[in-house]
Amino acid sequence: MRFVLSTPILKEWDRAIEALERCRSLSKPHESTVRKVYAMLAGSYLERRELETAKERLEQGLRLYPQDPELNFRGGILYRELGNLAAAELCYKVVLGGRETGHIDSLDVSMTGYKAHHNLGLLYQEMGRLGEAEAEWRRAVTENPNFLPSWQGLAQLYGQTRRFEDARAVEARIAELGG
Repeated sequence: MRFVLSTPILKEWDRAIEALERCRSLSKPHESTVRKVYAMLAGSYLERRELETAKERLEQGLRLYPQDPELNFRGGILYRELGNLAAAELCYKVVLGGRETGHIDSLDVSMTGYKAHHNLGLLYQEMGRLGEAEAEWRRAVTENPNFLPSWQGLAQLYGQTRRFEDARAVEARIAELGG
């Protein structure tokens, strides 16, 4: 299963990076758009598979805005890609720990809820922490009962752990959703 991203993507990475790097160089840290610029830069470099540059931009942003949910959400994805599962887990816990206030933001709020729970479930599955993976996927489908990827995660986990009755119930739900 793939980690869930936060927003639709046009995939024009070169143009995006050029504009975002220019914006970053002209902006001051107190400006409301800067945290978003760092998050988008990290995501754009990640999509181009320039992982070290993505990490550099992410960490620059986190030094300025350590509680920013979008930076931490993208941090969870990036650190997992880099193999730093402990750092990825910490990022998702920051995201799920509550929203930062006192600034203007534009945020895909689903990343502070069911999408973060889903990605944390995948991370726990990868770490062999299956009980915690199940709990996160359950939280995700409680928040969004139509979120197919978390239902699929549960079905896979139940099959893997030989909980066949639970697996059948989840597969019935997946069928209802058209998955």
